[in-house]
Amino acid sequence: MELKEKVAYLKGMVEMADINPASKEGKLTNALLQVLEEMSETIADLVSANSEVCELLETIDKDLGDVESVVFDEDDDEDDNWMDDDDEGEIYEAVCPSCGEQVYIDEEMLDEGEMICPGCGEKLEFDLDISGIDADEEEDGE
Repeated sequence: MELKEKVAYLKGMVEMADINPASKEGKLTNALLQVLEEMSETIADLVSANSEVCELLETIDKDLGDVESVVFDEDDDEDDNWMDDDDEGEIYEAVCPSCGEQVYIDEEMLDEGEMICPGCGEKLEFDLDISGIDADEEEDGE
């Protein structure tokens, strides 16, 4: 039995009790029944709204799961160890002078000569001139 039905049942019991509506007890009983009716209607509205919100939340959760699977590509385990792939070429590590975040640079980025730091957004420029490094190493070796 739902709450509205229970309130209607109580209202019927009060009518059967033959309480004089003009008496103090009758006025009190009628006022209590009115409050119970309003409360049962409000609760029914809240239950209905809650059901709608739950359905919407389930839909959003399902849609978010679809987005996550596309964005994070959960089904593709090949990219989990992207730094270990030999066919990717050399990966270099650098530290952003502005924020100190460690960034990873591949051959393509080196060819471009610049990148944006993912930590602070600062433009990082680099020039990999290994000819100067080799000359210094040969002098130290002799």
